Amino acid sequence: MLTPIISYILLTSPIWARTILPKISSILLVGIIFVAPNYAYAAEINASELIELTNQNREQAGLNILNPNHN
Repeated sequence: MLTPIISYILLTSPIWARTILPKISSILLVGIIFVAPNYAYAAEINASELIELTNQNREQAGLNILNPNHN
């Protein structure tokens, strides 16, 4: 019950809206920009592992498996 009242007071306060809120939002944006690629490129997988995972899914779906032609 107090949470909506406190959040309303904080978000409508001129000091909060002019100084603190823009800083927090800019920090969050910078964090998202720098952290998101790390999660996207963190998992290394080679072609053989990818084909094995694909074959597992294809077998479950009842499709023919892929035969790798790389050495």
